[in-house]
Amino acid sequence: MTGGVGGLEQRQGLPSELQETQRQTSAQPTGRPTGPALADGDVVEGRVLAKSEDGSYLVRLLGRELQARATMELFPGQAFRAQWQNGAPPLLKLITAGREGLLASLSGRDLALAEALLSRGFPLGREALGRLRTAWVRLGGLREQLPALVELWARGLPLTEHNVSVIASYLALDDGLLPRLWKRFRLRLSERLASGTALKEALAAVRGGDSELDDLLSALTLLGSPVTVDTDGEARPLLRWPFEEGAPARVAVERSRGLWLLSFDLPLDRLGPVEGELHYDGKALAVFLRASPEGMPPLRLSLKELASRLRELPLALQHLGLTVRSDERLRFYRGVDFEA
Repeated sequence: MTGGVGGLEQRQGLPSELQETQRQTSAQPTGRPTGPALADGDVVEGRVLAKSEDGSYLVRLLGRELQARATMELFPGQAFRAQWQNGAPPLLKLITAGREGLLASLSGRDLALAEALLSRGFPLGREALGRLRTAWVRLGGLREQLPALVELWARGLPLTEHNVSVIASYLALDDGLLPRLWKRFRLRLSERLASGTALKEALAAVRGGDSELDDLLSALTLLGSPVTVDTDGEARPLLRWPFEEGAPARVAVERSRGLWLLSFDLPLDRLGPVEGELHYDGKALAVFLRASPEGMPPLRLSLKELASRLRELPLALQHLGLTVRSDERLRFYRGVDFEA
């Protein structure tokens, strides 16, 4: 195989590790560990994201999300300092766990809103609380509306009843139903594209006459809008790309300098962990894939077929790359030349 992956032409300005897609040496990383490498007694700082039914907690720690137990009761959004103890799951021996600053003075609806904001890594302030409280009361003050309100606020989108409803429905959508709705959408879109309809017009024509599908597309559009507020680390991705079998991929969306970036993690058990990014400027695509060492050979064999299918889209495929997965998360690649 010469040039780029799957016979694709190499693009000028791409990082060297993405140009050399065949390279896989013993000096390269052997995959991302499932958790931070910590020794018993190490002092760590983090924030609680959610409490599980079994009493453990989902926490953000060292830039990662993991499940852990704690030696005292915690709540979503709470920051902590603790000693680490390895185990299954690990134990956090709390040193401090406070209700810092504004959070310590809140109660009732404001406390619930603050916890919803902090659990997503979004900033907490009285202006944000005031706007969210007003919208929440206006819409009925139901607890299940909170996640949707927070996501809309973080993206600068209207806090309307319709927007809240479609996002709340999407977040509650069962992973088993999602592939069926997604398949319905793909079939309708494919029919319109096959008839020669342009992509933008085809997407618009899919809407109407199917409330479930309309709500799904509305939720995808809203949650696909980039977050416009500062975040405490990377917010958990909420968009899902379903597969015919297995759990859906989780997708996060960002935008910078006219480029859209879709980061995704693919739950492909037979290949090990697979992740990547899709860069899109409205006319062209660049796709970067990363796999564990054991997943590299079978994925490499599938790249020509993947490239062929991507070329069927009404977009120019500028790059398709495959490298070994490493600990460091890659971000926007400024060297992708969409104009070439």
